[in-house]
Amino acid sequence: MSEHITYSKITFRCRWEQPPKPIPPLVWRDRFEWQFKKICCITVKRRCEDCAVRKGCIVPFLFRPEYHFEGVLPLRGSAPLPWVPAYPAFSEEAPFALSIVLIGRKAVSQLPYWFVALDRISKTQYPRFSIQAVESETADGVRLLYEPSGDSLFTDPGSTAPRTFPGARRLRLDTLTPLRLLSGKKPLLNPRFSDIISSIEHRCRMLKRYYGEGAPDAKPDAVPPDRVHTTPIDVRWQEQNFFSKKQKETVSLSGLTGSFVFEGELEPYGELLGLGEHLGIGKGTALGLGRYAIQA
Repeated sequence: MSEHITYSKITFRCRWEQPPKPIPPLVWRDRFEWQFKKICCITVKRRCEDCAVRKGCIVPFLFRPEYHFEGVLPLRGSAPLPWVPAYPAFSEEAPFALSIVLIGRKAVSQLPYWFVALDRISKTQYPRFSIQAVESETADGVRLLYEPSGDSLFTDPGSTAPRTFPGARRLRLDTLTPLRLLSGKKPLLNPRFSDIISSIEHRCRMLKRYYGEGAPDAKPDAVPPDRVHTTPIDVRWQEQNFFSKKQKETVSLSGLTGSFVFEGELEPYGELLGLGEHLGIGKGTALGLGRYAIQA
């Protein structure tokens, strides 16, 4: 098996200081990008398309890869972003968590910028909140990177490892956010196990291509994925749309919700399923779509 994709899951544990309100994923993303531009940009207008150093800048690398990979991307192609968010669901409770999976060594090295960006968002955007702790998930357990009393950020988060599900013959996939898999540019309404595994493998190949990391494959003696039985449980299409002020158009964040039960020889695909838990699958991973959890 080839080397794994290097990535780190970072969780920011925060607390609302004012009465909270629903914040759509598009708003979270736009706030992060704007703060990164304020922190890193060397031009006044902060427009990547007008900047002569865009190929070496952090902002296009994280948010506008079409500029960072100019001359590398195929015609009509696109590169995945080297990070996957898990934005907080709306809750009136004071504590909440926001997670970011940073993919590749270069993206992991930008952790201090994420901390500064979120800290500025917490102080300048409504509703106000405060960062209570920063943690990373490693193979050895949770590593504390920051707490207010320490007043400094430990910048080595370590690497996160996927679960592997040894000996598994029956697993349940629970969607955490809408799942949108495409076939011929149309959404799959009844995806099978083979469709989900193919989506994870495709995402790993894309990440390997653009961020220089390895990707695990299924074991050579694995049972073909189409021989794994799939049973949907309460699977339905959830329609949700948000208006983007930045793009000046409505963006769809729709997808499938519910659960899928897989039965068969699943151990050879365990690592891929574990990777999908962290990296997300399908369209819209940069906005938090395609997140799921596996239950044994």
